[in-house]
Amino acid sequence: NLGQQALLRYHNIYQREDLESAVQRFECARCDCPLTHRCRAAVLVNVAKAKFISYQADPTSADLDEVILLYREALSLRSPGHPDRPATLLLLARTLLFRYEKQGCDESVADEINELVSKSQNFSEDSHERRAADLVLETLERYRIVKSGSLSELDGLVHKLEHSAKVPPDGYFDIPQRLINLSTTLWRRYEKRGELDDLNYSLDINQQALQMLPARDPGRLAGLRTLGAALWRLFELRRDLSYLRELIALDEEALQLIPEGHPERPYWVTSEFLYFQFCRCRHEHIAQIIRVIVLKCWNTLATQPSKPENMTKQLHSTLRLSRCYGHPPHDSDPSGSSVGKRKDICTFV
Repeated sequence: NLGQQALLRYHNIYQREDLESAVQRFECARCDCPLTHRCRAAVLVNVAKAKFISYQADPTSADLDEVILLYREALSLRSPGHPDRPATLLLLARTLLFRYEKQGCDESVADEINELVSKSQNFSEDSHERRAADLVLETLERYRIVKSGSLSELDGLVHKLEHSAKVPPDGYFDIPQRLINLSTTLWRRYEKRGELDDLNYSLDINQQALQMLPARDPGRLAGLRTLGAALWRLFELRRDLSYLRELIALDEEALQLIPEGHPERPYWVTSEFLYFQFCRCRHEHIAQIIRVIVLKCWNTLATQPSKPENMTKQLHSTLRLSRCYGHPPHDSDPSGSSVGKRKDICTFV
């Protein structure tokens, strides 16, 4: 009960101390619970839930493999026919889905997710559990298609996710995730097709999702990433500094959600530096600022080689902007060309 109370407090105000207290209380219950006790599975599920929430908030604070093992052990204690077995199957599937996204899209993991969800099909059609199971499969499909899908697959997924986000009425617990799925898919289609309608639609849907999530909910990070990418693209297209000011505020919010040591923190720190410098610098200093940003990204890649995706994207975005922004010629360059300057940046990378 003390663990559940601490977890409830965490979901109300998102204080890290409450989450740590919940994990500690549930761990004590696990140590005190005999292996053959009838409540052993419930105890394991409580520990796994708290540690999974902790991992979502800060991947350095818990071991995702341990969470998966805890759910597997609980599942082994809830044999077919047990009333709580379908819910345990779903919890394990959701955890594996998180691994699928964060640790590489391993298709064997995707196959297991599909198998687990198919075994939990005895939920009633209008239940929260049925919707949660459908959301797992939708999110898995979104990961696959956004990563390697064709334009026709993206079109089909957008249509499917639009319907998913509309029913049932607003207010259901999973609407923000459904909107984030739709926004991310629209952003990916914009990247492939380049239609501004998709970019604007993605922005609108993303902002709706963020408005539904509590200000300190770590689940906001996924929406903030997509929103940041869209705003940066708008700045590239329109060179309007108001987008940079929005990006700075967005980065400050993200940094409040992720502690020191979080694998995504260097990305957000470097992004904030980038946006702030572009806001305050003179036009002729753009090339120098870009070089500093590239160096910061490069240093991050060197110190965190296992997590290159965000920094690599940031390098590409910065260099793309250096090509499209255009630099005024130096007095010593009678041709007025800035090609050499851009070539120097690209050669450095």
